[in-house]
Amino acid sequence: MVMRDLTVIMPVYNAMPYLSQAVSSILNQTMTDLRLLVIDDGSTDGSGEFLESVRDPRVAVVRQDNAGTGEARNRGLALCDTEYVANMDADDVALPDRLARQVEYMDRHPEVVMLGTQVDFLVEGKRLRGPRTPPTHDRIVSTMGSGRWGVSHATLLLRRRALGAVGGYRVPGPGQDLDLLSLVSLK
Repeated sequence: MVMRDLTVIMPVYNAMPYLSQAVSSILNQTMTDLRLLVIDDGSTDGSGEFLESVRDPRVAVVRQDNAGTGEARNRGLALCDTEYVANMDADDVALPDRLARQVEYMDRHPEVVMLGTQVDFLVEGKRLRGPRTPPTHDRIVSTMGSGRWGVSHATLLLRRRALGAVGGYRVPGPGQDLDLLSLVSLK
């Protein structure tokens, strides 16, 4: 097996009851050679206890006082030394081949620094098609320039060097994802 250079960063703040399914969806990826770095951002709802119960050597949990998602992601980035960084939200579920397909694409296209996926919604056990995001760089930038979402932040796989080049997340609260996407997509 070829080892990949991938860390999945998952900020967590009071994510129960969704956290178990989110963590499982990463640990059950077809690409098993990854690291899941969970930043527990001061959870008080049992998320910390659940994370303590996870027994998988690929999982590392870091606890911090509540500082917000942007700060949690920055903490994860500071602890990351892999070529690729994948985003994962604690209330989302990744399809089993998400990371393998993204890494394969990035390996074939060294000029690409950020790659997202489409999003569907799970509602009462049914999968509903989410809004489609543009498939090309120019259309993503154009869409974001008009104030609309051009990519789904929670689905991104990025080259760590691109995140370092823009200084990580500058905005600590709401808007931290759009701010980062704007910086990286314009590089």
